[in-house]
Amino acid sequence: MNGCCDSKAVCQAGTTHVACGRNAMACITCQMDQVCTDGVCGAPPCGPDTCVGCCGSDGRCSISGISSACGLGGVACVQCNFNAGCFSGVCKNCSPQSYGCASDGECCSGICSGLTAFQNGTCA
Repeated sequence: MNGCCDSKAVCQAGTTHVACGRNAMACITCQMDQVCTDGVCGAPPCGPDTCVGCCGSDGRCSISGISSACGLGGVACVQCNFNAGCFSGVCKNCSPQSYGCASDGECCSGICSGLTAFQNGTCA
């Protein structure tokens, strides 16, 4: 038997949110933020429908916007090139440490140390 048994001892497929389970064990109801995959409740797989950031190699959604995990829309995270930062999920050619900016966002927003990063040629 591949499914689970509900509270009335009726066999269920074990693949739904309200009847998740396997090996003829008791069905469980997954939590609101979980899905039933192969009879086990867990986090939904990372992808365009579940992640506004990018999906790391571990399958988790990353919304940090750091240069080592950059991306948007549930695509695979990328590591930005040397001297590039992640701004709004896109790698941009700016390095805040090199141009006196406090963050990638400040540098790539075009405002940095009284001059615009675009005038300095530091943002692509």
